[in-house]
Amino acid sequence: IMFPSETLRNWVALWVPDIADRFVVNSYGIDHSLFETNQEIVAPKKDSVKLLYVSVYYPHKDPSTLSDAVLQLHQKGINAHARITMAANEFHPWPSGVSDLAKLQTAERNGQAELGSIIYKDLPGVYHNADIFVFPSISETFGFPLVEAMAAKLPVIAADTLINQEICGSTALYYNPSDATSLANRVEELISRPDLYRWMAENGEKRVKEKFSWQGHASRLISILENTAAATPKA
Repeated sequence: IMFPSETLRNWVALWVPDIADRFVVNSYGIDHSLFETNQEIVAPKKDSVKLLYVSVYYPHKDPSTLSDAVLQLHQKGINAHARITMAANEFHPWPSGVSDLAKLQTAERNGQAELGSIIYKDLPGVYHNADIFVFPSISETFGFPLVEAMAAKLPVIAADTLINQEICGSTALYYNPSDATSLANRVEELISRPDLYRWMAENGEKRVKEKFSWQGHASRLISILENTAAATPKA
């Protein structure tokens, strides 16, 4: 039984420990070449901070916290703007979606946010145009956007959850989940420390190359299938 992350495997093992010895982990991977960039790594200034959140909408994705953090940053004199790749029609099936969408649309009217989905082939350019990737999601099985952002040398600030820690390790900054003040403080910290900003960009990319390549995922998958076949009793 194959899982894309240690976090998911461990969670499922709590519920079905009698079959946990059959669990294997094979992290997903990406084609790094789609997201790599040679552009200069420069920390943003307070007068223009472009935040990016790549996700579709579900309540646990928590875009509202990002919107609140952007407002707090403006109140501190930091001109932050959030690009959120969620389409308005994704919010309606969920009870919390109405209030979340209303908050985001207010931020959009105030020039503090921009909503709207993006087709996959355009994503690399969107990552390269941003200053900081923010990931407020509090529940994931893996978290592809984290890997894509790191591959694009985009420093990451993420909610402090086990899965986000597993994917980003020490190359991201973490904040208290659903705490807009904690998130705003992390953004302010990162833009005030250009050396840390550069270190995160460079080491995030290294982490993707080492742990989350498409070639690595495919190679592990083949090995898992071969080992499973070899261990299967012959009829």
